[in-house]
Amino acid sequence: MLQWQKRTKSDRARPLKQPITEPPDDIQYRAIGLVKGKFVPGKDKWEKGKLVTADGTEFDLYILAKLRRLAKKIGDAETVWVLYPKTKMPAPGTPATADKAKTRLIFLANGIWCPTLKKEPNRPVEINIFHISGEVVYVSKDRAKPWCVVKIMQTPTKEGESPTFFNVRLLGALSDNQDFKGFWRIKAVLVGDSLRIKDSEKVAVFEETNTKKSRAK
Repeated sequence: MLQWQKRTKSDRARPLKQPITEPPDDIQYRAIGLVKGKFVPGKDKWEKGKLVTADGTEFDLYILAKLRRLAKKIGDAETVWVLYPKTKMPAPGTPATADKAKTRLIFLANGIWCPTLKKEPNRPVEINIFHISGEVVYVSKDRAKPWCVVKIMQTPTKEGESPTFFNVRLLGALSDNQDFKGFWRIKAVLVGDSLRIKDSEKVAVFEETNTKKSRAK
């Protein structure tokens, strides 16, 4: 499942006490990070707007319902957002490409890191750093400009529902680009409009099952 800061019902519209919590174990799907920027509300729907970073880069940003009251209170002030990243791919079922016109990084805002609103010490945090843990499903063959795709599983919020999946595209090479199949824990940095691998570690290998019956000799 995705990792987020757990809060009680009364805390849902308040700034986080910790921007990102540690996962309970190594095999924990998650994709989360911190970005400093301003929110520009959408024209048709307020919650579907743009996040503008310090260097002027714009990202599509969707603000969850529980966060909208606090976001409106902050207004257009620059703040640190707790974000879920997701890469829009060209089309379902087709391999991702390096064409920026066909792939783009978008964010979902799940929290706001603003200790000053709670009159707490402003602890240092890593801005533009993302923690990605999931299954690497694709690695490009371009050695000059390597990139990969990580599949993230999101646990359903309601009983009986099936889990959903989404992809995060990362620039750069893994620590092992040849034998990449498995579950990876990756630290990535936001550079411009893309996420670039900073550190990576394979923490598990999935066993492949063969359902085909062996042929009789």
